[in-house]
Amino acid sequence: MFLTNDPDSSSPLNFYREVPNVKKNLMLSRRIHNFPPLVLVVEDDNDTSLMLKYLLELWKYQVILAVDDEQAMHLAESCQPDVVLLDNFPK
Repeated sequence: MFLTNDPDSSSPLNFYREVPNVKKNLMLSRRIHNFPPLVLVVEDDNDTSLMLKYLLELWKYQVILAVDDEQAMHLAESCQPDVVLLDNFPK
């Protein structure tokens, strides 16, 4: 599921628009300083994660990558991304 507040109508994430459940002051700070939305991509396949990173950066998003759920949880807590794209992890 995608979460975004990006008002840019060309954004592919606007097709899945929802109100994000993140700290509002952090989002306000990013918007005031005109930072692009931050996307956390959680993918264990290196080729897939690099392709997603490349495409999202073409659409002017900041991208951080995680290869497993432990790293993803740490990055989500420390970076507070606007969007998280998750791979399916086996239990």
